[in-house]
Amino acid sequence: MLDYAVDFSEVCAIAAQECERNPLDDQVWVNWQAEFMRDMHACRLIRGANQIGKTLCLVADMLHEIRGTSPYRPRRFTGPINVILIGESIEQMSTEGSILEKLWEMIPKDEIDPRVSFVRGYGLRGVRQPAIRFVAGPGAGSVIRIRTYKQDPSTLAGSTIHAIYCDEPTPGRTYGELVPRIFAHGGSMTIGFTPTLNMPDMVWLKDLVEARVFAEHHVVLTPEATWCEGFARPRKTQAEIDEYRERLPAVERSMRIEAAWEPVFEGRYFTAFTDACVKPFALSEIAGAWLTVGTDHGLKAGKQASVLTAVIGRHTDEPRAYVIAEAQSDGYTTPAQDARAIVAMLASVGLSWKDVDEWVGDRQTGDGNFLKSKNNTDLRRHLAAACGVTMEDFPFIHLPKKWNGSLTHGMRLLNGMAAAGNFVVHPRCPLVIKACMVWKGEKMDPVKDVLDATRYPIERSVMFGRSDGIKVRILT
Repeated sequence: MLDYAVDFSEVCAIAAQECERNPLDDQVWVNWQAEFMRDMHACRLIRGANQIGKTLCLVADMLHEIRGTSPYRPRRFTGPINVILIGESIEQMSTEGSILEKLWEMIPKDEIDPRVSFVRGYGLRGVRQPAIRFVAGPGAGSVIRIRTYKQDPSTLAGSTIHAIYCDEPTPGRTYGELVPRIFAHGGSMTIGFTPTLNMPDMVWLKDLVEARVFAEHHVVLTPEATWCEGFARPRKTQAEIDEYRERLPAVERSMRIEAAWEPVFEGRYFTAFTDACVKPFALSEIAGAWLTVGTDHGLKAGKQASVLTAVIGRHTDEPRAYVIAEAQSDGYTTPAQDARAIVAMLASVGLSWKDVDEWVGDRQTGDGNFLKSKNNTDLRRHLAAACGVTMEDFPFIHLPKKWNGSLTHGMRLLNGMAAAGNFVVHPRCPLVIKACMVWKGEKMDPVKDVLDATRYPIERSVMFGRSDGIKVRILT
């Protein structure tokens, strides 16, 4: 027997400090993650389900590439390297659990520029351009530059890039601009994403996978895909995965669970919308609510839908949304006709433009024919004329917030509010009711127009429009 005592609290404290100093060295991996990091192909793709650790895997692979510390493969380059990390937007890359947060948690802080810091929701701070410079350690001299798909692709990178890591679905035009940037060094490109309903067209990427340009790692959500080496059990059991599957709208299951390239449209999307969501109400019953008019310019150019909605409990955790009236054209209409239809919609329930607290309109759309193009400026001009005021006196029409995943997020918000009994549609709105009952989640279905006109202002009233953050419960 040992004749001395071991202070386990001190040992644990030392171990915790070491792990905090360099968490990359203490990470354990699932088999599929280790196989990915062993892959020596220049172009690699992770097409994985939600919550299987693909973002963490991308971050670790990037840091090992920079520092030359991978236990799975030799370093591709000698000396400092230039790396690009690119995603949908700085906001999306900086949210809770996003790739920038995971990168910041794993990166050795004593090896990077001490002026740099990370703030959730805002991104990197302390530098003029979003970048992380390695000033010490095995990766000294290397730089990670942060770029987004919203930037002009021709400005995304210089000509001396060694490695590019793409988070979330990559637009084809962006890919076309990035490929030449890694040519000089024989560099590498890695893409990781979960397919979503409103992701960019990915046919080009699927074709590259089938042509073996990209080495694909397709990861389905199973207990084995979450079982780290040396652990007694997986992070997710089959029962938990099955429960998660049932909570998802049917159209999303194949993409979020099996990481399928395409959704399966096998049932209506709004599973929580029932006859109980349709009931008459008087405006006096929702006195004090935030009144909004939402407009969608239509899947078919020129065909426009507008919906009058009200929200009680704006910017709270338990908002209630009411759909009061609707207006949608059967075919092509002019902005002047659209404006008159909106004024008539308001008048049908005894309201005028002065009663509306906020106007939200779609982004400019059109099919290449100038006469069919619709935009908020023209709509506002004709609304002002229809109401007998100058354009300067008529309220501004706000744009809806759109990002990769915004369609799914917004529709799930409505479905969740319906599940909680907080989404009510007046019987005078048959188009909204029908759309909720028949839409299967297909973004090219014309019935989505009136749903978009409904969700745009509700999203803004519930989630956006103030400077501080807000968490909204979204029930599936």
